[in-house]
Amino acid sequence: MPSKVIGLFKSDAVAATFESVNRVESVSMDEHAYSKAIDEILTLSINDKDGFIEMIAQSENPQVAAQVAKNGELLLQEQIIAIKTKSSLELLQYL
Repeated sequence: MPSKVIGLFKSDAVAATFESVNRVESVSMDEHAYSKAIDEILTLSINDKDGFIEMIAQSENPQVAAQVAKNGELLLQEQIIAIKTKSSLELLQYL
C-alpha cells in the first residue's frame, strides 16, 4: 500500500519502480523517504470489535494533512471494495 500512496504524491506520471530479486522487492531510497514521511503523518487504528477504522493525519501544514488523509481514505476504500468483491466472488463460486 505505501507504494500506491507514494504514487499519488508524485508530480510526474512515472510509476514506482520495484526491482524483484528472488521474489523479494526492493524499494528505492526516494520511495523509502516518501514512506517514512507518510508514516509520520498518517496513523491508522483498526477496531475489530466494532468493525471500523480510524485514520488520523497530523502535519504542521494542514493542507498536507488533508491531502494525505483524503488520498489515504480513497486508497482504503478501493482496498475494502476489492476485498469484499473478491470475497463475494469466491462465495458465489463455492455455491
